[in-house]
Amino acid sequence: MSATELPSPGETTTWGADPLVVAARVEVPGDAERVLDRLRVEHPATAFLTVLTVPTLDDLGPVLDALAPVMAERLFTSSGYGSAPDASTLSLAALEQHGVGQDFVFQAPTVPDAVSLGLRVLAPGAPREWDGTALLVVGDGEVLRQGLETVSAGNPPATS
Repeated sequence: MSATELPSPGETTTWGADPLVVAARVEVPGDAERVLDRLRVEHPATAFLTVLTVPTLDDLGPVLDALAPVMAERLFTSSGYGSAPDASTLSLAALEQHGVGQDFVFQAPTVPDAVSLGLRVLAPGAPREWDGTALLVVGDGEVLRQGLETVSAGNPPATS
């Protein structure tokens, strides 16, 4: 797979079918509303285990609010570059400031770790311990590149 397979901002693309893996490019919070509209049309009634990172804490609330109707679990991670908040900071903010219940908030240190974990728990034959039935990777171009590399590598083991 190549970087040309990354969606445009506010768009989605499918990276796999078993389990279903959808990438959603969210560069600014407003993109999340467009992504929600696409997901409702393309994947109706699908509950997503969502790998999520945002560039700033101010972006977290609007993105969580916009995508809430399709998110089962939220798997927060660090983008691994710049001054973006880390997984722990995002998880804590989701719990304390944005009213997400603790049963639906998880964290992994990096995007590859989060995607690998999602692929493992949603793999055919894996015990169904999560409410999500498909994996949604949300982020900017760099986050999606990291996610695509992980999906393309065939689900290497997660470190967490």
